[in-house]
Amino acid sequence: MVLGNTQIMKTLEVNKISSGSKELFFEQKAPIWDSRIRTSDYIALERIFRLYPLYSTNKIIDVGSGSGIAIPYYLRAGISHLYSVEQCGAMVDILRGKFPSLKIFHQSYLEPLDFNHDIDKIVIYNTFPHFDDFEPVFKNSARYLKKGGMLIIAHSMDRRSLNLHHKKHRAVSEDILPGDDFFRIKFAEYGFTKWRTVDRDWFYTAAELS
Repeated sequence: MVLGNTQIMKTLEVNKISSGSKELFFEQKAPIWDSRIRTSDYIALERIFRLYPLYSTNKIIDVGSGSGIAIPYYLRAGISHLYSVEQCGAMVDILRGKFPSLKIFHQSYLEPLDFNHDIDKIVIYNTFPHFDDFEPVFKNSARYLKKGGMLIIAHSMDRRSLNLHHKKHRAVSEDILPGDDFFRIKFAEYGFTKWRTVDRDWFYTAAELS
């Protein structure tokens, strides 16, 4: 499903549901988050890393890590510099318990991160629609990545299924994954090329910083 111009603009507005409601939703769900993970969530991750292997990656940012579903993939690949970004305090506590040596930024990805900006890959998995403002996601990512670095935005559901799924939960009911036109425009605006999207039984869009 490709969103029209009016719908695209709506995705750029501040979420109509208060940010407090959304934060509370994730804080409350954090203790049972691992029990909500489905086989399809792992399958989508494995597909991503087959398409964009981690063996050539030294530095990576995992954005919206949640309870850490993707972290073992990075650790097994021997990533030398792994950074996790997670805003939810309850999720951060889980991450610290599971991965004591993990470098975690307990903050929103919309705010600047304090580190050297020469990242190979930025992975935003099962997270992108939850940002209240999409603009800083592209702006910050372009700033952190080295030339030739990759921004990967992915979800374990296809776009239509994801948007319908979020509609069932009031706190995230406005968190919609935009259409291809939106990503094409934003990638180009911030200097990304070689853009590719798949939207079948799962979703991903990725581009390389030129």
